[in-house]
Amino acid sequence: MKKLFIILLGLSLVAAGAWVIDRRIRTDAEIRAANFITAHYLVRRAAIDTLDPPPNDIRKVLNRSWGGNDHPLLKYFPDGLIFKVTPPGFRLEEPEARRISLFHSDRLVASDTEWPQWEKSGTKVWKFEGQEIPEGFLHKRK
Repeated sequence: MKKLFIILLGLSLVAAGAWVIDRRIRTDAEIRAANFITAHYLVRRAAIDTLDPPPNDIRKVLNRSWGGNDHPLLKYFPDGLIFKVTPPGFRLEEPEARRISLFHSDRLVASDTEWPQWEKSGTKVWKFEGQEIPEGFLHKRK
């Protein structure tokens, strides 16, 4: 009986630890997604709303808005972000998939025509509940 109790207690501790780790990973992924939305907005403003052609480097694009190499958004993306000019627009993405839960990995992608989303699932990401895509924010290709 005592051995069974110790085994059950050990399994409970392992399950609780896994839950805590999973919550931390999910929270980090939500924070990353919120900052990716902000980066997408700044990139769109800096790359599309100016008359100059956008540079091919995310740091130079962010430098048009503010911060450049020291932009606080980039601390959430230790591997950086990939910014590609795809005339007439752009594509912004994480270089590789990172953990979004204990058992799943995914990466964030967006473009001038697509709202930020998880690549594998296609689930759009939001900064807050009830957020909507601003009217006219995304370009519509003909």
